[in-house]
Amino acid sequence: MFFCAAATAVVVCLASSAKAGDSEIAQLVGRYGISPVQPPSPASDFSLTSLGDEKVSLSDAQGRWVLLTFFATWCGPCKSEMPALERLHKSHSDRGLDVVGVAIDGPRAAVQRFTKNLGVTFPVLVDENGKAANAYHASSVPITYVLDPLGRIVGVARGARDWAKTAPLFDQLIKLAPIDAGAGALYDKAGGAVLLPTSLVPPSATVTLSTAEPTVGTPFDVNVRVVWAGNFEDYLLHPPSIHLPESITIASTSASTTSRDAGPIVTYHFRLEPSAAGTFALDPVELRYTPKNENDPVATRITGPTVVIHGVTIAGLQPLVFVAILVGLCAALAALFFVLRHRPKAVAATNLQQAQHERWQEAFSAARRQRLEGNVAGFLQHLVELHDELGMPNPGLSKVVEQARYGGKPPPNQELDQLQRDVERRLVALAQHSHRPQRDAIRFADPTE
Repeated sequence: MFFCAAATAVVVCLASSAKAGDSEIAQLVGRYGISPVQPPSPASDFSLTSLGDEKVSLSDAQGRWVLLTFFATWCGPCKSEMPALERLHKSHSDRGLDVVGVAIDGPRAAVQRFTKNLGVTFPVLVDENGKAANAYHASSVPITYVLDPLGRIVGVARGARDWAKTAPLFDQLIKLAPIDAGAGALYDKAGGAVLLPTSLVPPSATVTLSTAEPTVGTPFDVNVRVVWAGNFEDYLLHPPSIHLPESITIASTSASTTSRDAGPIVTYHFRLEPSAAGTFALDPVELRYTPKNENDPVATRITGPTVVIHGVTIAGLQPLVFVAILVGLCAALAALFFVLRHRPKAVAATNLQQAQHERWQEAFSAARRQRLEGNVAGFLQHLVELHDELGMPNPGLSKVVEQARYGGKPPPNQELDQLQRDVERRLVALAQHSHRPQRDAIRFADPTE
């Protein structure tokens, strides 16, 4: 066993002092941003294999404080907090605190690489069958538990944090509840699910491709549809991340929000661009969200799809044929440029101005159509582009767009109406400035046509 041995000399028996100190422990834990568990609940015991191929039980740590953290190698927040956990381990392992990590994913070799690259030396166990993760509600990671020397859960924290800053907390806890290996253990030997004061209902998601077999140089879409079974207001949703090979890059990201009986649905649209042929797994897809009462995000892993990228083909034409077509197209464009260049400048300027007004009119009609269809984020995005082109920049509008796109919280209809009227008045003013005979020269297409 690699847990440190319990102290042999104590002054106060934990069994007699634990009950009196529960409220004080809860106050200390809460002061450091960790959710207290009141009353403390028995920790679910488990036996797992360490990275050193040693069979270890959680109850081996009886008589010592334990910081038990569940993590995954694909989890960005988990990776960010590992150095702080390592610093806490080095400073307190000889004072009565065991830092123990449990990897919820595999294979074992991947976990070993993960810990080696981060310089982790505290004990790490591998939960190959997921039983421990289920008992400790580790469907979203990182999730970390504080266990007292009796084997009771006194605190739980979701999300990554700088655990090195909690060193004063454990200094006080160790003084408050001295180590006593002889006190009766309260571990749940049946290994059942631990009881927590609050439950976190993680989102579920489905990942789909616009096409399963795109070609090199042709963008394709990955859609991540996130469904919340719990209260949407209890979480701050972050855009998901997709593990991509080097030959596939993200060109753009957008999101749309709808509501169904099952709860709010946020769909993220990723436009991807492949640069090489082959078969690639776009896995994992990592969902990140921050519970309302927490400071840091937690992550849930969703299995991503596999895509087959084909080499470049253009309507089945050979490269030489394609080059010939390209040369012909260039010649045609050169001829067109020559003709346009020699047209009267006045006619060219008039046509350019008319084309510009028509383009603005089409963009405004498209924006109204997006609003009628319920796509507020799309409507606002069109308005942002029109604001810039019409010389009426509105920095605050970009923030409104982000809230509607990623937070699923569109502005009220009165504000949308005002934004729409501002653009319409600007278009009319520009039309009058260009000496059009009357206001009706700009016709706003009916989106229902």
